[in-house]
Amino acid sequence: MTKRPLILALAFGAAFTSACGSGTETNPLAPTPTATTPIPEPPVIPPLQATPGVTIKEIALYQAVKRPLMADGMPATSDIPIVAGRDALLRVFVNVDSSHDLTAQVFFDGDKEPIQIVQTIPASSTDEKLISTLNFDIPGDKITKATKYRVVIGEPNVAKALDAQPLLYPATGSDPIAAESVGETLKIVLAPIAYGVDAVLPPMTDEQIKMYADGFRAMYPSPKLELTVRSEPIVWTKTVSAGGQGWDTLLDHVAEVRLMDKVGTDVYYYAPFTPKSSFGSFCGGGCVAGLGLLGDPGDNYSRAAIGLGYADPDSVITALHEIGHNHGRQHAPCNVPDADPNYPHKGGEDGVWGYNLLTKKLYPPTTTDIMGYCLDVWISDYTFTALVERIKLINGVKRVIVPEALKNRLYDRALVGQDGSIQWLSSIRLEAPPLAEAKSVVVESAGLTETVTGSFYRFDHVDGGILFWPASERQTKAIRVDVGAGKSVHLSR
Repeated sequence: MTKRPLILALAFGAAFTSACGSGTETNPLAPTPTATTPIPEPPVIPPLQATPGVTIKEIALYQAVKRPLMADGMPATSDIPIVAGRDALLRVFVNVDSSHDLTAQVFFDGDKEPIQIVQTIPASSTDEKLISTLNFDIPGDKITKATKYRVVIGEPNVAKALDAQPLLYPATGSDPIAAESVGETLKIVLAPIAYGVDAVLPPMTDEQIKMYADGFRAMYPSPKLELTVRSEPIVWTKTVSAGGQGWDTLLDHVAEVRLMDKVGTDVYYYAPFTPKSSFGSFCGGGCVAGLGLLGDPGDNYSRAAIGLGYADPDSVITALHEIGHNHGRQHAPCNVPDADPNYPHKGGEDGVWGYNLLTKKLYPPTTTDIMGYCLDVWISDYTFTALVERIKLINGVKRVIVPEALKNRLYDRALVGQDGSIQWLSSIRLEAPPLAEAKSVVVESAGLTETVTGSFYRFDHVDGGILFWPASERQTKAIRVDVGAGKSVHLSR
């Protein structure tokens, strides 16, 4: 659950002839001659010669966060993954003795021609100044598990002198980039909610949809994004309040709708809604802005989240945050009481430089992580790496075989509230068993009391969640379950 303060604004035929005697006869099987477009000559890439006063000090790749490739003339080591197929920025940091007009080339093994840029470097490179580095936009298809690269820097050697070697890294051969495959596409469905008796819909203009798409493309470590809008809105007439009441039942309903839509297990639903005419009129000085489910990589039910969906950037941030919870991310320690104890950077900061491939904007390490509650946000190396691992797991579990006895099984359910209260939810049939936190449930039925293992889906940060357990052939009369802090709750029908 996300709480945020009020924010204002935020894709020849060729004829041939045969000689016969002294004449020429057209082959009747040949196609009619057509005009052809001349094939352009490949660009001439002049050799480069050294530029005195210039040295390479660092090379880094950015797919959202800075990933060092070379430092001080040696290959760099890093735990930050490189995603195969995802676009990137390659920055070459140089030391210069004065302003220089440099020609730089990056060669990828297997390519006949390099990617070449010509750029003025006014002073030695720094992280914070994009114009101080040699910057290559690298298409995703260049980044594979077998990619190797080489950088050449200098100035055109028109005379083709043999004794003026350009600046090279590496000095011989090429260095691996060592990308890893995480799967092709991040799939998200925007499922707008028609809220209240007036069935008010959130703004779903082309501009707003593009804002959502750009947010996920920029931060989430996937080569491609498939973002679609559900053809019919989800109708919800019950009250959802700024203080948090009603959010849990709405989230469960969205998760049920997703199951009824029978989408793939790798598809996430994000359901925006507008309970009041504006963000300010709903939130006042602060409010709940979103809620998502935390589930296992192999789980299907938990790929759902909800949030305020006004026409502002903060609504997009909420979507990125809540789908992050669906990917198993806990909160970064910035204005939250329940932060991930393993988060490595103080105050929920990103800890490394970031870069938006779409807006070409840099983010300093002091920017806070998308999984916190602060407002100036980008993605940290910690969250980026964790998302890569989760996406790889999700794509891997598609091949898991579910035992026949566990397919299409009926489950009883209960909603555990933030205050520890509990209430019945409708039973649901799942194609595969739920995978969430195991919790013991004492089930009382006619003439029998037994303890079964249920699955408890926690909400993203508040107490409470949704409890599943296998339905009994006998009619269940009551259940007893530990809701936390040693408190056991009895629920009768």
